[in-house]
Amino acid sequence: MLSNEELEVRLSTLEKRVEQSLLLMRRPGSENYERLVDVVCDHENTIRDLEGMAHPKPTGATQKRNEDRLSTLEEKIASKTAKGL
Repeated sequence: MLSNEELEVRLSTLEKRVEQSLLLMRRPGSENYERLVDVVCDHENTIRDLEGMAHPKPTGATQKRNEDRLSTLEEKIASKTAKGL
């Protein structure tokens, strides 16, 4: 197992290599090349922003109401299926 000092050295080395990375790509519709790591970071930020806008799972009374509505629908479908409709 690596010591904290060894891990810190390896992490610093990795960060320097990423910082100096010359892997380039063009975004769709662009003529300019950018560093791949910058594009990936932009995508990560976009994903986090979208997740922040997503509706949270309902809890409490709202969740109970949704579950009750779903159960009612399931029961109606089961009864119609049993009747052959």
